[in-house]
Amino acid sequence: MRAYSAVTALATVACVLAAAWSNAMASPCDVYPLAINVSVQSPPLAIRMDFATAELKTMAQRVAGPPRHEALGFYKDSVSYRFMVRIRAGGVRSCLALSVDAQLVVVDRVSEIGRDLQSDPCLLRAAVGHYKRHAAASAAALSNVAATLPEALRTEVILEVSARSGNNDEIKGYVEGRVKAVLDNALVSLSRHAAILQDRVDTPLEVKAFDRSCDMF
Repeated sequence: MRAYSAVTALATVACVLAAAWSNAMASPCDVYPLAINVSVQSPPLAIRMDFATAELKTMAQRVAGPPRHEALGFYKDSVSYRFMVRIRAGGVRSCLALSVDAQLVVVDRVSEIGRDLQSDPCLLRAAVGHYKRHAAASAAALSNVAATLPEALRTEVILEVSARSGNNDEIKGYVEGRVKAVLDNALVSLSRHAAILQDRVDTPLEVKAFDRSCDMF
């Protein structure tokens, strides 16, 4: 009887452990511990005077066709991104704990103003003010797009992890690919959104005021 009881107990324990292991392997994670951090790095606006207004007019016509107003300068910037994915084994149902740190980086944030405007302080102030408004529009577009990223990244990363299996390095590679795709799409969205806000700067009222600044004509 003792031997039978011992064997039965061991068999029962083995069955329980096997069932627990099977459930742990088969059951998907209910919750993925996930930390998302998105930031923007943007330098102060630089004002440069590297070209004469005649050169700026030629450049504007070549790039964008006839300008809406007198081309006394332009605003430009460039946005890229960088990110880091960290992954480790979690303690709940073998879930993975992940963190994603993403940063949108603005470079070449410049308002270029015709250098010959230095001889006309009034017109220079008007031009600087106008292109600062273009810079502000671009910054607003970037802020709007950045605000959408935490939720977009959270959704896409969870989808990626739930659909994958493998070791941490493999899963990290899959997640990095998904994060890159989200950020690439964000830059496309930023380009469209910035163009819309830039157009709103050149309203008919703004153009009229700009063209008439300091009795320009």
